[in-house]
Amino acid sequence: MKKIIFVLLTLFTASMLPAAWDAQKTDAFIQDMVRAIDPDGNCKNIKSFEIANECMIQTINIKMQSQLYYKIPGKMKNIVSIPGMQTTTIYFDGQKGVKVDSLAGITPLEGKVLEETKFMVMEMHPVKNLRDIFDKIEIEDKSEIRDGKEYIVVNCYTKPETGLFPKKYLVDPVTKYIIYSISKTNTEMGIIESTSRVLEYKKIHGLVTAVKVEQNMMNMKIINTLKYININTEYPDSFFEYKE
Repeated sequence: MKKIIFVLLTLFTASMLPAAWDAQKTDAFIQDMVRAIDPDGNCKNIKSFEIANECMIQTINIKMQSQLYYKIPGKMKNIVSIPGMQTTTIYFDGQKGVKVDSLAGITPLEGKVLEETKFMVMEMHPVKNLRDIFDKIEIEDKSEIRDGKEYIVVNCYTKPETGLFPKKYLVDPVTKYIIYSISKTNTEMGIIESTSRVLEYKKIHGLVTAVKVEQNMMNMKIINTLKYININTEYPDSFFEYKE
């Protein structure tokens, strides 16, 4: 009798554990994430976009402005400025990139920094989901608790030959929105670890968009607030190319 009770308790306990995330279940969850941010299928209609943000570095009380332009299949121009002090512009034409800094001058993007830029631009593609972007995705059986809430842990890996670090996303199990992003990035200053937390989402142009994000990196807290998004403005390819 004791043996039967032990077996029943074991089976009951096993039934209470989270189900393993096999490939089929993982794919279904990723599709749920896509539908959550693009419920009406509007992403497929986007050919280009412009995003403007205001960034407050709370630790040192400095305000920055950023303006990012993107054009399918993968051209990007990003302008970040501290008004009256410094402006940095990154040009990326789909293959090569250049950073132009009003103080430091012109620097070609090379090595792992170039790979990081290529990957970042790929992440911006309107119709690519996590399966299209990453080589391998694993969802942990055990959830993670942050800010008193439970999140599903999604670990994403690029191909080893890229030399890029994996990324960890914490996803709200109800809304399927990414709330936390934890990553390491190769930069000119070395490897930088950062954690981003979406504080507010809003539906804009039919898409659920992060409009307020808190980012912690290099012992600094940065609050990014969306100012506006424009879509499908026509940009010539030369707009994304640096010419002296």
